[in-house]
Amino acid sequence: MGFGLPWALAGLIAVAIPIVAHLLRRQKLPRQTLPTIAFLHRIHATRAARLRAVDLLLLVTRALLVLALVLVAAAPYRVAQSSLLDRQHALAIVFDDSLSMAAIHEGETLIERAADSAMQQIQNLADGSEVSVVLSGEPPRVWVRRGSQLEVAESVLAEIDPRSTRGDALCDAVRTAVELLLESELSDRRLLVLSDFTPGTRADECDWPTRGIRVAFETVSTPNPDNRHIAWVDVVGEPESAEGLRLDVQIAGTSTEAPQSVRLRQKGQDTHEAPVRPIGDGGEAALSIPPGSTDAVVELQLNPDDVLPADNVRGVLLGSDTVHVLLVDGDPHPDPRKRETAFLSHALGVAPRIGRSFAVETLDAQDLSESAIIRCDVLVLANATLDEKWLPLIQRFVGGGGSLWITAGDRINPRAYGSVLRELLPGRYTATRMEDRPVSLRSKVLPELDQAKVRGRTPIAETSLDAVVTARFSDGAPAMVEHRYRSGRVAMFATTVDDAWTDLAYQPVFVPFVLDTLTRLAGRTEHSVEPYAPVSLPGSTSSQRIQVVTPTGRTVDLAEADRVSFRDTGEIGAYRVLINGVHGARFAFVVNAPTGESDLVTKGPPEPPASPESVVSDASQGVEQPLAPWLLLLAIALVFAELWLRQIRRR
Repeated sequence: MGFGLPWALAGLIAVAIPIVAHLLRRQKLPRQTLPTIAFLHRIHATRAARLRAVDLLLLVTRALLVLALVLVAAAPYRVAQSSLLDRQHALAIVFDDSLSMAAIHEGETLIERAADSAMQQIQNLADGSEVSVVLSGEPPRVWVRRGSQLEVAESVLAEIDPRSTRGDALCDAVRTAVELLLESELSDRRLLVLSDFTPGTRADECDWPTRGIRVAFETVSTPNPDNRHIAWVDVVGEPESAEGLRLDVQIAGTSTEAPQSVRLRQKGQDTHEAPVRPIGDGGEAALSIPPGSTDAVVELQLNPDDVLPADNVRGVLLGSDTVHVLLVDGDPHPDPRKRETAFLSHALGVAPRIGRSFAVETLDAQDLSESAIIRCDVLVLANATLDEKWLPLIQRFVGGGGSLWITAGDRINPRAYGSVLRELLPGRYTATRMEDRPVSLRSKVLPELDQAKVRGRTPIAETSLDAVVTARFSDGAPAMVEHRYRSGRVAMFATTVDDAWTDLAYQPVFVPFVLDTLTRLAGRTEHSVEPYAPVSLPGSTSSQRIQVVTPTGRTVDLAEADRVSFRDTGEIGAYRVLINGVHGARFAFVVNAPTGESDLVTKGPPEPPASPESVVSDASQGVEQPLAPWLLLLAIALVFAELWLRQIRRR
């Protein structure tokens, strides 16, 4: 038993009021000298005895009345040993199905233990009660919407994934559960939280209800958890270098004297294994990838498994900052030095020396293929006018997130670009003209561009409203125009990128100009995500089959669309993307364990909020039943008893 407002018990002092009043009103009957003394003596004795009995009852009644009113103000309650009240009420269960709850204890995961506990709670509900279940794994989901079909709720609990890899969103789940409870017409509402309450839950940051909802916590945890995980991996070196790549692996978690190792998996096959050298509470290991490897992602596995096997796996991106560029040469030449794309290729070749990474593929316009377009980040049409059959594909490529850079020259057809790709382009090419006097370039970002002289250009007119002019000619005309088209970017350059019309390619600023333009156009796609986060990928077409290979080897075919939001990312590790059976390196991505979920040491339930409503720290201790209504009924009965006794006293 307890009191919601214990300070109200100070009102017990008021019990002394009827006692003092009773003592002050006590008086003896007046003396009277009458001839019939014997008769009056008998009357006095009878009346005095009756008044003493009535006054005593009045004293007790009034004292009890004051006591009952004070206790009502103190909000007393009793703790029912049953985990649920016997009467109908609305119950919302917040069920933690994050990665830490997948820890194994005595042959079963904490999720399975929590599901058994939740089923027992539901079975104890009275007929007509309502139950709802909200899963707190990221993102939070309403697993059972508020309803009175308790059997359905029990069966659905068995469908929760016991090997969850999700992050934790406990606070969001609590808000959702409270909203469901407030929708209920039942006045008795209760919130039950089943969790391991590790640091990753951040339960202390949640807004717990303070009025109208009883909150109970049940801790489901692993005593003395023995868990280690791959904390991070540093990729050292370059794939094309003579030394290849080195992966420096850091292990964190509880210390162990047992030997450990890290295994390297490439394309689903084990290729290398290195021992873990203990350091403090963790360890480190180093693995090598030979030069020439074409893998975009690899996978590491920490052995042996511990109580939480999921965080022993980590995907690693190799060259995730690499920009894949497809150069389409509109003026091919047998001599590579005289090709339209020769200077571009040279500029991209020196990029690694200044900290940039580009993967370059060069094709003649007549050799262009759909798979080549889909594999690239940026498509560069260098003095190239393509067959009209490619233009819809290019429009789809840009709309799905790719980027396009068109450079001018004597082989482009302004009319073709203007008629077919008018919606796609930030401006319109007009007739080519040669200058009598060379003009220079102007740019706020690269002032050194003014050193270049331009003798010929294909002017850009009718720029779109959202177009950005990033460079101009000295006469003020646009030289480089860019804009966004749906999810992609498009840029138009009004002169050549070789030495046919300008000496820009011979200027020191040419390399920064090319690299900055391509980097800005490419942007970067998020290649490392948490479990169940969506990843944007190109969709399949009638002639192009896009597939995703998950860490466990499952192959998922993507639907036909410009862009697909791939959400089947619940497995931790490396994901590879196949384009007609060929690995598309630029689309590879990894899913790693959520930060903070590897710490399995429970912090215990949060401190209950200060409020008149009681909060039970553990559901097994029972729930609190208010006693104020019963005391209020007693007080009303005492009021009537006091009125009745006063009538008797007056007789």
